[in-house]
Amino acid sequence: MDTIYKLEEVKICGEALPVDIVAPGDALPLPDKSVDFVLSSHVIEHFFDPIKTLKEWERVATKYIFIIFPNKERTFDKDN
Repeated sequence: MDTIYKLEEVKICGEALPVDIVAPGDALPLPDKSVDFVLSSHVIEHFFDPIKTLKEWERVATKYIFIIFPNKERTFDKDN
């Protein structure tokens, strides 16, 4: 609760909510089909094996997988 992110959360929101799960995104400590959805924002592009990650999210989600990812044309390394 004392990370830079949690301190910013307190600054902006007045309080910080606890983190429920700390785990690698491609190895979630959750039973099969145990959550309604997975929400991922600007994360999928950082996984070594994004297909493995998507399969893991499909394993735990019962309904939806929401993915927000950057537009390559708007990234600092678009020419690499």
